Amino acid sequence: MRALNRRDVVLGVGATAGLAAFGPGRGLAAAAAGGADPAAVLRAIRLTGPAEAAFLARTGPGTAPSAVVAAGAAARPVVDVEGVTVERADAAGRVFARGLAFACDPRVVNRFAVAGRPLAARLFCFSADRIDWTPGRGLPVYAAYCPRFEYAPAAHYPEAKWHQLVPLIGDRYFTGCTATDACAADAPGAVAFDVNDGDYADNAGGYTVTVWSWS
Repeated sequence: MRALNRRDVVLGVGATAGLAAFGPGRGLAAAAAGGADPAAVLRAIRLTGPAEAAFLARTGPGTAPSAVVAAGAAARPVVDVEGVTVERADAAGRVFARGLAFACDPRVVNRFAVAGRPLAARLFCFSADRIDWTPGRGLPVYAAYCPRFEYAPAAHYPEAKWHQLVPLIGDRYFTGCTATDACAADAPGAVAFDVNDGDYADNAGGYTVTVWSWS
């Protein structure tokens, strides 16, 4: 598995407050955009042609691979997570962004899906919010995308910070530490998120990732 660095996002959406009790599939109903069809939203936020070129000009493509996970690293369980439609409106009630939100479980790799089909992309723009998970009983409850500054020998993703959220495109993972960002790879792959830990069995809580555009 290869690690890629991420470029900064020029235009993004800020995080919202965390939830006191959170789990996969919970807490998104209030943000859902009037029952809009997620598959239609997925098509609408796809970047093609001039829109994709403009996106890349503003954010830049992903950098060259910077690390390789040691051979024989244990495989992580993968669970498909269905997206729900969300939208953001300004103070006057005008919608300025629509996206797909995915409620993630910190025990597994969360592969994003819409209508039962994994989201495969070469690049995507996201924001992570409602971060509210713990790596084990008696340990801190994290509310930040990248809550620690150190690296750990036991980490599943050795080039990422300990206990940070980790975006993936196929077998490539990204090491940046900002909760609103863009990921770009040299080839399409399944979009997914994980946490960087060494023992996942007693992880609890959850976090939400919203995809605002993809190609």
